[in-house]
Amino acid sequence: MPPQLLHPTRTPPQAYLTLLRAARLAFGNDTKTLTAAQARIRHEFRHTPAERRDEGVRKALEAAKILRENVVQGVMEEGQEGVFRLNIHDEIERGDNERDKFGGGKCREG
Repeated sequence: MPPQLLHPTRTPPQAYLTLLRAARLAFGNDTKTLTAAQARIRHEFRHTPAERRDEGVRKALEAAKILRENVVQGVMEEGQEGVFRLNIHDEIERGDNERDKFGGGKCREG
């Protein structure tokens, strides 16, 4: 997500639409989950008090960033138990398995 999307001066309607778009990107092929996400987003925006609006906008933009970059949905292939098709799009953050495994070598076992 471009850095300007996390800019704190975004208005609530802009943050709302950004979060809805991110949910659609993450859950677009899963109607049940997408509908639940949209309902939760609407609820949170409608019930955030005016004095907490800036915090709500910040949280919405952070959630949108996580949905865009870190949420990958998988669908089990019919007739192939244990085989999943992943919805990996251009905005998904890709890590290096060797670096990410065990925290880049900084964790100790035991």
